[in-house]
Amino acid sequence: MDVISNAEDVVIDAVASAEDKILDAVSNAEELILEATGAQTIWPAAACLLALVSCVLFTWRVWSFTVRPWLHPNDPKELPYWFPYIGKLRAIGI
Repeated sequence: MDVISNAEDVVIDAVASAEDKILDAVSNAEELILEATGAQTIWPAAACLLALVSCVLFTWRVWSFTVRPWLHPNDPKELPYWFPYIGKLRAIGI
């Protein structure tokens, strides 16, 4: 039994060592990629801002031209446009 116990300990140590080496290599690779691209600073913020603006614009458009006309069918229909306030300029002739 003592031989099996020692063999298990050796295998566990070898696996732990290999796991540590793999994690170190992945961490080093990530650091090198971030240093080379400079992506850790601007891209996540820009992507979040773009996603937020897109969601707000899409929600406004669905509300204005789908939900609200469905809730108030007797109100006059508005021509759909993508940008708030800019689309109204066309309606007043500017």
